[in-house]
Amino acid sequence: MSEEPGIIFTRWRHGVDLPMLLREASDSEETALLLDALHTSLFAKALGDRRLVLLSQLDQNFVEDLDIGHAETPDAINRLIQQSESACVLHEANRLCPTKS
Repeated sequence: MSEEPGIIFTRWRHGVDLPMLLREASDSEETALLLDALHTSLFAKALGDRRLVLLSQLDQNFVEDLDIGHAETPDAINRLIQQSESACVLHEANRLCPTKS
């Protein structure tokens, strides 16, 4: 990931109530805001209470400020996988968008 997340995602990770953020976004006519709300909602549902670590070119402090672990290299991810009882790696997860088939 090389781009900062949208405002809905960022505010949610900073502790703002997600349903409130989604209502605000739905009242908006901004396509980018609505898309950010959709992605944030899907992300929140998938994340649940799991721990998230992001392999990213973003600044470590910025990522950790979102309450997300930061990994600088693929080797760091491999070490986490080896230490974990279970893990899921989503390659290019920032590009994933679920579709109904």
